[in-house]
Amino acid sequence: MRLARGLGEDDQLGQGLSPRTRMTQKIVVRKVHGGKLFRLRYDPEGRGQKVSLDGDFFVHPEEGIDALERYLERCVGMKQREDAVRFLEGKIDEDSIQIIGADAEELIAALWEAMG
Repeated sequence: MRLARGLGEDDQLGQGLSPRTRMTQKIVVRKVHGGKLFRLRYDPEGRGQKVSLDGDFFVHPEEGIDALERYLERCVGMKQREDAVRFLEGKIDEDSIQIIGADAEELIAALWEAMG
């Protein structure tokens, strides 16, 4: 089981990001059940990766965090939040991804807030 990319002291809410990234990137930080913290970054103008996750939650297998980020990117174009939750839950089950410290509903809620 792998700890998601952690939140460092110098990496709080946009510090250390280029000015262009800070202007286009939307960051949502959530504290969820069990006191776990995760951060979702959404960059609607980004090239390549548009959604990234980090925090103090665990994902197994290790490549599951990369898969979650790809699946969240696919949710960006969905019109209904409930459809996105069902899609993400289905992919989590299909890929046998275990998430400790967050769930599909919380991840989608953060994405929807970031897309605001």
